[in-house]
Amino acid sequence: MATKSRNKVTNHVRVELRVYNDYDNKIQFWLEPWGEFWDMEPKIFFNIIAKGPDIPNLEILYRKDCIIVVGWSGSVLWIYDKNGVELGGYTEERHRIPSPALEL
Repeated sequence: MATKSRNKVTNHVRVELRVYNDYDNKIQFWLEPWGEFWDMEPKIFFNIIAKGPDIPNLEILYRKDCIIVVGWSGSVLWIYDKNGVELGGYTEERHRIPSPALEL
């Protein structure tokens, strides 16, 4: 889908990803830059849906005790547990990540 903003065409993309905790222990799952986190039990997965402009730059960082998912400029992310329940219980979208510079 393309939208026009200030004479610039921006392509919107949707990324779907499943993240699995393969460890035998509970870890934390972080969503940045919103600063939200949840405990992630062993051997379960979370589904991530990300929407945003341009080419996606979704970052996934794996650490010993956590997984960190970082959105890109202009994106919004949703996280769902294995039962399809949106984590955070949002009825509206999270705020979009601001772009680093304003276009004039």
